[in-house]
Amino acid sequence: RNGTHCYLATTAILRQIPEIRSIKSGAINFFLNSPGGSLSVNENADPTVRTDMDGAMERMCEAGVGQNGMKDRNLQRAFKSSLFGQSLTLPVADGNILFGTWQGIYLCSWDDDRDDDGDNGGGPVRKITVT
Repeated sequence: RNGTHCYLATTAILRQIPEIRSIKSGAINFFLNSPGGSLSVNENADPTVRTDMDGAMERMCEAGVGQNGMKDRNLQRAFKSSLFGQSLTLPVADGNILFGTWQGIYLCSWDDDRDDDGDNGGGPVRKITVT
């Protein structure tokens, strides 16, 4: 993990949807079906972008104080997810996503200390619906 919560996921995602090659012109939507995560399009040439994004989010979203006056990590995760968003709609032409130069899809996991069931069973499982 190298201390980052943001992972370049373009290749892994596109590997799962070979049907994209048949799209002449259109749009594709990605929706992350789990809380505590986000999707983002960002520069992918420089590997420090991942740690820079993570560091910026940590500085902006320090564990907040909940209504009961206690530090609330759930509030922190929800805020991070809301800032980045859980869906992307991208243009497609001739079977390719029309990224700009050096762009890729990032999967950000803001609750990597637990899985989607809320226990500590080996990290989060992320499911993305593609339409």
